[in-house]
Amino acid sequence: FSRSYFPKANGLEEGGEGENSSPRPLAEVLEARRLFTYEREWRSAHGGEAAAQTQSALPYQAPEEPISLNDLAAFLKKPIDTFYQRRLQVRFEDVEDDDTDNENFELDGLDRWRLDNELIQDGLLKASSDEELHDRLQATLDRMARRGDLGMGVTEHRLRSELAGRLPDLFERYQNALADWPEAVAEPLPFDYRFESALGSVEIADLIDNLRCNAQGELCRLVVASSSLLTGSGSSKKVRYANLMRDWLIHLAGQLGGQP
Repeated sequence: FSRSYFPKANGLEEGGEGENSSPRPLAEVLEARRLFTYEREWRSAHGGEAAAQTQSALPYQAPEEPISLNDLAAFLKKPIDTFYQRRLQVRFEDVEDDDTDNENFELDGLDRWRLDNELIQDGLLKASSDEELHDRLQATLDRMARRGDLGMGVTEHRLRSELAGRLPDLFERYQNALADWPEAVAEPLPFDYRFESALGSVEIADLIDNLRCNAQGELCRLVVASSSLLTGSGSSKKVRYANLMRDWLIHLAGQLGGQP
C-alpha cells in the first residue's frame, strides 16, 4: 500500500498541522482518489484497474548454424525445454541424490537403458553366432556384476535373466535383417535441407549412418534400438513414439534425399 492509505496522509484538513488537526470527512477522502496500491483486487475495488496488456509472440530467431537431426528430434520430443535451451540458455536437469546407504533392487529407466545399450553394443552387434552371443553376453554381465550394477545374490541372478532374456530373439531377427541387406555402406550419406517460409528459414545438415545395401542396390538403415519401443503388455501394448522420434526423422531425411 502507499502512504496515502493511512489517516495521517488522508484524514487531515488541508493546512492542518500536528495530531490535533481536524479529520477530513471519509467521503471527501475517497473522492480525492489519492489511494494507491499494487494489489489487483484493491485497484479493481477503487476503479483503478489497469488496462489489460496485450501479448505478442516472440519474433522468429533463425539459428546461426545449421541444426542437426538430433536437434530437430529433441525439439519435437520436448519443444518447451528446447526453446529455453536455445533461446534463453536455460537448461532443466533432474537432480537426484544417489542413495549410497541402501542397495537398489530395481533399475530405473536410465540405468536400464545404459545396461541394455552395453549388452547390445558389446554383445549383440559384435557376435556372429549364437555361441559367440552367449559368451559375449556372459562376459558383459560379469563385468556389470563386478561394477556392482546388478546387486548381489538373488537380485543379481534376477537382473541377469531380465537383461539377457530378450537378446537371443533380437539377435535372430537382426541376423535375418543382415542377410536381407548384406553389404554395409562404408561412408555415411550427407544430408542437407533448407526450409523457407514467410517467417524465415532454417537449414538442417547431418550425416545418415548405419546404411546397408542389398543386391538390387537399394539402401536401408539398420539399427537396434536400446530403448523399449512398446509399453504395456498383451492387447494393451502401445507404441512409445518418443523413442522412435530420432530414427523416424532420419528415415524421412533419407526419403528427401531420394533413397527409399
